[in-house]
Order: sequence, then C-alpha cells, then structure tokens
Amino acid sequence: MMSLKIGSSVGSEGRSLGRVLYKNPSGEGFSKPVKRRGRGRPGRPLGATGKGDHKPRQHERTKLRFQRRRTILKTITGRFLIWIYHTVDLQYIILKNNYSTDCSQPGRFLLFTEVLKMKIDKICEEFIKPSTPTPLQLRDYNLSFIDERIPNTYVPLILYYSFHDKKNTATRSEMSRRLKNSLSDSLVHFYPLAGRMTDQASVHCNDEGILYIEAYVDGSVFALTECPENDILDKLVPFESNGTVSSCEEQLAIQVSFFKCGGFCIGTCISHRISDGFTLSSFIKSWAAISCGDQSNLMTPVYNAATVFPPRNTPDFKPNLRSLAVQPPVAKYVAKRFVFTASELDELKQEVVKNSSIVNPTWVEVLSGFLWYHCMVAKGVEEPRKSVAFHPVNLRGRIQLLSECSFGNLFQMTKAVATVDDQTAWIELVQKMRDAFGKIDTEYTAELLGEKGCHLAKENFMEMGRFLGSDEDIEVFRFSSYCLLAFDEADFGWGKPVWVSPGSTCIKNVITLLDSVKCGGGIEAWVVMAGTEMERLHQKLEFLGYLSSSSSSG
Repeated sequence: MMSLKIGSSVGSEGRSLGRVLYKNPSGEGFSKPVKRRGRGRPGRPLGATGKGDHKPRQHERTKLRFQRRRTILKTITGRFLIWIYHTVDLQYIILKNNYSTDCSQPGRFLLFTEVLKMKIDKICEEFIKPSTPTPLQLRDYNLSFIDERIPNTYVPLILYYSFHDKKNTATRSEMSRRLKNSLSDSLVHFYPLAGRMTDQASVHCNDEGILYIEAYVDGSVFALTECPENDILDKLVPFESNGTVSSCEEQLAIQVSFFKCGGFCIGTCISHRISDGFTLSSFIKSWAAISCGDQSNLMTPVYNAATVFPPRNTPDFKPNLRSLAVQPPVAKYVAKRFVFTASELDELKQEVVKNSSIVNPTWVEVLSGFLWYHCMVAKGVEEPRKSVAFHPVNLRGRIQLLSECSFGNLFQMTKAVATVDDQTAWIELVQKMRDAFGKIDTEYTAELLGEKGCHLAKENFMEMGRFLGSDEDIEVFRFSSYCLLAFDEADFGWGKPVWVSPGSTCIKNVITLLDSVKCGGGIEAWVVMAGTEMERLHQKLEFLGYLSSSSSSG
C-alpha cells in the first residue's frame, strides 16, 4: 500500500507548486498532479480519498493562519480604539479643568493619566514641639517693622526625593521617626516657628509646636515631576495657600508624603508674616543637617531684625488686608513651568552683553527681562501698553548689620516700569530690571536705617497695591526668586532632592524662579497667565527653541 505525504516540490519557501510526492514501500517515489480549486489553492491529489495518515491540508493551515491574524488585528484595533477613547475623554477633562499638559506624546499621556489618578490619603496629624523647652527669657520674639507690614500669607514649597538606593534599607516608620526627631531638635534653634502670634508686633514662643502631617500617595514621584498639576500639588502641602491672606495660626506646617514607588516629598508652608525665603532656606538646611548628623552645615539663626528695624506697633502700621496683592484670584488661570538650561541662559546673557552696555548681567536679571517682554507680547502689544514688574531684593549683604543667618523678612520690593509695543526689544527690559535692582543701593539702605525708615518700608509695600488697583490699563507682573537658596542641596539622609517646586500658584502674572534640579543647572520659571495668553507664550518660546524640556500644570 502506498503511503501519502503532502508537501512541496521546492520546499525552501514552503510554497506548493501543485504536486505531491508518493512513496512506495520500496522507497521509490513518484509525483502526481494535484487538483486546483478556488484561487489556485491546492486541493486533494488526484486519486486520493482524504483518509489515512497525512498532515493537515494546506488550505486548512492557511485558514488557521488568517484566523490568527484576524484575531491579532482585532485586538490591536480594539486597544487602539480604547486608547483613542481615553485620549479624547482625557483631553475633555484637560480642557474642562484648564489643565495645560501636552498629551500628544504617548509616554507623557500615560504619566499624566497616572498623575490624575493619584490618591493622597492623610495618615496622621500632630504637633511637633521643640525637643528642649524654650527659656523664659526667649519667650517673646519681636517682629521688625518690615514684618509688621506683611499679612499672614503662607509660602508653599515642596522638595521631592527618589528612593532607589538598594543599600538603604530604612522603612517608612524609621524614616518618619527620624524626620520628626530631627524636626523637633531643629525647633530648639528656630523657636519662634513653634510659637503663636499674640499681637501686631510679637510672637509668644510658647512651644505649642508646628503642624506635622503624614500622607500616602498612590503613585510615583517620577510621574509627578514630569507632569505636575496644581490639583495634586495642593494636596502635598499642609495648607492650600496661593499667596492670599490666611486665618491659620501656625507659623510653620510640614507635610511628609510617602509615594507608592518608595520616594517621598516634604511640603512646607511657612508664614510670610514672620519669615522670607532665606529664612526658610536656613531652617531646611539646619533640619537636614541634624537629620544627617552633619553639624558642619547647621545654621544657627540670628535674631537681630527687630534691633535693626524696630517695630512700630501702632494701628497705622498694621498690614493692609484689603490690598489687591493678597486677595484671591477672581478667575482661573493656567500655570506652566518653563525650563531654561544653563547653556540657554548663557546664550541669552551673551546676547544681552553683545547688544547693550550692561556689564555681566545675572541669569535672574536676563531671564526676568526676557519673560517680562514675551509675556507682554502674549497679551498683545499692537498698541503701546504700560507695564510694571516687581521683584524682591534681599537686604542681607547690603546692610552690614545683617548676616546670611538673620531671621525674618529682610527684603524690599523694587519695580521696573516700561511701555512695550511691537518695536520694543526684550533686551531693553533687561536694562530696566538692572536699573531697578540698582535702586536698592547704599543710599536707600541708609535711609531705611534712618528715622523715617519705617515710612519708607511702608510706602515700598503699598506701591504694588496701588498699581494693582489702578484705573489705568497697566499690566503688573510679580516676580519671586528662590535661586541660589540651595533647596536642592537638602539631604535628610536619603539623597538630595530630584526636584523642587512651589506649591499651587494661581495668581495672575506671577512668575517664580527656582534653580533647576532636573537639568543639572539652569532655572525653572513658573508662569501664571490666562489660558489664551499662555498658549501664545508657549508657541512663541517654542518657535524660539526654548521648550526642549518644559512641562505644564493647570
């Protein structure tokens, strides 16, 4: 009896040429033609019954192959349609909530989806007191007349830490205990932060403590640093404060949030009534140094602000709580983070030096003028428009009596005024900023230290409110700089921050500058504007090539 073997006469490609091979028991073989059916597919060999020992028919294998391909195609198509559905649905959420994150890139889309799904649950809440009681002779801390003029607003700042070192075996409870103990030890030196305000010009250092919160975040630090959103940032700080007047009594509040990925962040809210960014920086440096056991970086505060600027403690010197500078926003604005690398800032700086008489401008001066100009262009300057930019100037280093460790609000605001149209060059605004910084000179500080210094400081802070409430069409920009304050150096024992950000920022025309951690130098600029204006600003900076590493927050 013949044995049947179905195959190909040229088998290298597995393509049948329409012949099958028959073998006799003796081993001799011969071929017979096959019958073609349909589209040339091989059918049964002539004379074959289809019964017996043979492999599956070719057309059956082809059919199975096409079925598998069809199943795979349906799966891919289905997932693609689901992705489109979620993308459209997410874009609707973005537009509805004024988010501005760009989801055109699949990777960023997935990260942003993770951020929106983040759940933040508070684990515990308590008050941390100084580990050693404050001596009786130090129980009353006097504010300076500069402090007196500042309303009780909170300055939110967040430090983010990744926890990928396999050699570090600290558990969450161990990290929590270490942070709380070192925080308690730090308050021994910064004892006014654990007190409560008693009247217009003094703090009772009664060791009531600072508010301490721990939370758990169901997400990763990396996703949040790539796609930050204000709704999430709000929940990483103890108080949802965006620079407006607050009724909270604590001088300082801390929230430590542990992420699912193993990382954590430290959100701080310090009262602007008692301190500025330099004081916050000194406190965080000291807290980190105590946590690590590094006494060499411990910064002991110097309480001499009230001696240099004696408080007035009179009704006419109370802070103006009705000032538009501290009122909540009347509309919803968009915040976007623009990252300028060191090389980009150097290019801008060289352009300023080449096309002006400015000698050695700082990055802050250059970037402030650059952003001020392009924000005005985004608002429309077909007709000349007047604008004013306010910038804080640190008095430490300008007044000999003050040191880097001097505690309190030790700054003055300076302003630059310009009329901007489509013929204005942005370098002109850099010159305006340089001239404004130069106004806080030895003559100004001497007057500030004189008999009428308190009235000079009062007028300095009132000026911004007058511009904001002016009937004229004036665009007022408020700059704030955390550059060179070394927040990115704060190591509590598990490495330095992978990112530093402000908290929720929703006040119109506010621009915050911070040292960039992610790009290894440079500056991150957080800009708050109306949605349509932000789109124009984004497009302009993208056209100029300054959006290689930017992200958004809404």
